[in-house]
Amino acid sequence: MRILVTGAGGFIGRHLVDALCAHGHTVVCTVRRQDASLPRGVAALVADLTAPDIHAHLLASVRSIDAVYHLAALLPGGNTTAHAADAYLLANGVTTARILQAALSWGTQAFVYASSIGVIGRPVQTPITEAHPLQPLHPYHVGKLCGELACEQVRLAQGLRVTSLRFTSAYGPGMRQDSVLPLFIRKALASQDLTWYGSGERTQNFVHTADIVQALLKALDTKFPGVYNVGGPESISMRDLAQLVARLTPGYHGRVCPAGIPDAQDDFRWEVSCRKAQDYLGYRAGVSIEKGVGECMASLVATPHRGRMAD
Repeated sequence: MRILVTGAGGFIGRHLVDALCAHGHTVVCTVRRQDASLPRGVAALVADLTAPDIHAHLLASVRSIDAVYHLAALLPGGNTTAHAADAYLLANGVTTARILQAALSWGTQAFVYASSIGVIGRPVQTPITEAHPLQPLHPYHVGKLCGELACEQVRLAQGLRVTSLRFTSAYGPGMRQDSVLPLFIRKALASQDLTWYGSGERTQNFVHTADIVQALLKALDTKFPGVYNVGGPESISMRDLAQLVARLTPGYHGRVCPAGIPDAQDDFRWEVSCRKAQDYLGYRAGVSIEKGVGECMASLVATPHRGRMAD
């Protein structure tokens, strides 16, 4: 197939492009800047997907496309006010609608959208299924939800085979370095104390990039398009995560203890059900958190300055 991947320069995008090439597909990528790290033979189109004329630009620059993976997004920074709310709506909502229109113009067979489990907001029902109420708390997730709704509208009204995947916390070699897991790993490698906020009982579900790519590939051929949760095999509390990282770190001699700082999300339990993806996509998370943490640790030891996430 001839496949377009937006956001190919990002953390997940790079892994997906490698997998598509390995499966023999012809890949065309959109990137915000020239990226020499893309595999040989992959065509790269430098484009601002938020530009008003992006639909026309894509149609003029790219010939027919069989399938689209839309991964590009404006990501939240450490400061939740880093971008205005309308910037997230444009980059993650309006842009998705424009890419969908381009896909319809190409006569695309399948469209796969990278959404986020964060569109639900605060978990109020466990396990978290695709029917969980949607009350996003951050403008990033508002934009992601708008993109998801645009996908559903096109799927239902236009008949395009569109699948939205709500990923939990993505991790793996090359992941962004401002999230809890790499912070724990870097501190452990330096034998610094590993501490958690609040009770340490807040749980999180981490999904490895290998499992994300598995789900993305299965979504390409599915006969059951729609919205799916995609998570790891188990959730883990912040306390248990700190203890796991300490145990896997050779020669670690720091403390593993509470920080004595309240956690505003102390009661959040990200117990995510992937039953629908298992039943209809054939998705099975295969990378345990212990195996994945060990792999991330080895990657950071080998390349300590690696880990910028682009979009």
